Amino acid sequence: AENAFEYANVSFDLYRNPDVHPRVRIEHEPIVVQSRTAATGLMLHNLRRRDAHAVVEGQPAIEPRSASDVETAAERAEIVEYSANHIVIDAELKQPAMLVLSENVYPGWQATLDGADVDILTANLFMRSVAVPVGKHRVEMIYRPDSVWRGVMISSGTLVFMGLLLLIRRRSLMRRRTSLAAATED
Repeated sequence: AENAFEYANVSFDLYRNPDVHPRVRIEHEPIVVQSRTAATGLMLHNLRRRDAHAVVEGQPAIEPRSASDVETAAERAEIVEYSANHIVIDAELKQPAMLVLSENVYPGWQATLDGADVDILTANLFMRSVAVPVGKHRVEMIYRPDSVWRGVMISSGTLVFMGLLLLIRRRSLMRRRTSLAAATED
């Protein structure tokens, strides 16, 4: 068959999804819900619909507008930098919207909009999304988990403590040597 391939004596099929969403997309009409249960129900209901709107958990900082009111042809959202811990998106919007990034939501991700901290909301149960107002903007997402900073603080504190113990021990040995030297001179 056309999709059949073989590699290292293992056969497999490779398929292309022609209906895949882009890595980052603009969503003007998200369905906003307040609970994971409601989001799950909506996602299951719309599972096979390509035109389904993003389901966003929480309250966006801005109110996205209906796409029917928007001249969307001139809008864009583009990933300009991408690494495992840092993603930069440039966006130009004619109406407020949600940027939906096809990346997993995970604790430790932080977002900024033009340098100011913004909330990352969960879209479609596992994707990251950020509310973006009208205009040209830069959205940065950086992975900085609290566990790393706690580890750095604990390690630094331990290093300082060990250094102090070493210093105290050294001074104690120096005093002992000085008192021994003084005792042998007498």
